[in-house]
Amino acid sequence: MRTLFIIAILSLLAAASHAHKVNVFAWVEGDQVQVEGYFSDGTPCKGAKVEVYDLQSGSKLLEGSTDEEGIFSFERPEANGLRIVLIGSMGHRAETRIGPEELGGEKSAGETAPSETARTAPSASELESIVKKAVQEGIRPLIRMMEEERSRVRLADLIGGLGYIAGVWGTVMFLLARRRQKSGDRNVRP
Repeated sequence: MRTLFIIAILSLLAAASHAHKVNVFAWVEGDQVQVEGYFSDGTPCKGAKVEVYDLQSGSKLLEGSTDEEGIFSFERPEANGLRIVLIGSMGHRAETRIGPEELGGEKSAGETAPSETARTAPSASELESIVKKAVQEGIRPLIRMMEEERSRVRLADLIGGLGYIAGVWGTVMFLLARRRQKSGDRNVRP
């Protein structure tokens, strides 16, 4: 009975620790990289430290912290991809990557917009950029919902974990009982 109590306590502790799992999501929006940190229950990671590393060289490019909404943004750096690490309270940590293809080509900060009188139809690259931005904005909520769903603890997962622990415990107890029985048999025989 005491063993079942210990198993139940350990399972609840595991579920509680998973319930406070931190998630990080990052995307490129124009010349900015947006980083969002949130816990698995959806609350934002306020004041969490964010470290940004070059994906290829591993060198640290910059660091900052999230705002009250769990958001941190910075100017898109010239890098071969990014590794973004979010460090929340109580040792919670998560990381994500942005590949070089997601960072895109050259920055558009130096570009000048044509005057209103000289405006023509957008070029193919401008049109591609507009469509890419619209798609990114449209799928961001879907990706966040998928991340939240993936990180949620389900009752079936909890019951499955308890069943796994009980199965391992039962196997250990069975093997110990067989060992005791065999050693007892040897002591009885002349």
